Amino acid sequence: MDHAARSFARSGSLNALTATAMTNSNPTPSMPVEEAVVAGRELDIAVAEIVLQFHAEVAPKDAHGNHGGTKVLVPPGNTLSEFESVLPKVGPIPAGIFVLNYSTDIEYAWRVVERMRSRSWFMEFDNQDGPYVTFWKKYHRDERIGRRGKTVPEAICRAAIAALSGPSGKRTTP
Repeated sequence: MDHAARSFARSGSLNALTATAMTNSNPTPSMPVEEAVVAGRELDIAVAEIVLQFHAEVAPKDAHGNHGGTKVLVPPGNTLSEFESVLPKVGPIPAGIFVLNYSTDIEYAWRVVERMRSRSWFMEFDNQDGPYVTFWKKYHRDERIGRRGKTVPEAICRAAIAALSGPSGKRTTP
């Protein structure tokens, strides 16, 4: 894990699993996570963890007794053992095996919007100078949090993470 990823992990904005996934994006310590991570697996994992509340579980050893002990993100309300029949029998289990392409596919990005709406967050979209998404909490329209992206799914994901991170950059209770 590089210096910037460790800084994010220490700040409480991300846990170590997400910070490790960010190491290829070269963020600077002063850059918010939603700005530092480009669309792709790193942002998808951050969304799964922060917005969709996936939780980490320890993977079991494979059929040969190897590769156990790694952390795997699991959807809320599920356990890793429930997915035993679809897990690889040999080799490591990727941390984001259950994480969808939220930041690159509008169908999956819309699940992020639905999750935010279920928590009383409203969304507004603008495309005047490129995709820009704003979220605000019910009865707090003056406290808008918006982010830009190269695509609409990327903007949705960045804005959702920023909204749940609050003004201090630390995660708020959803």
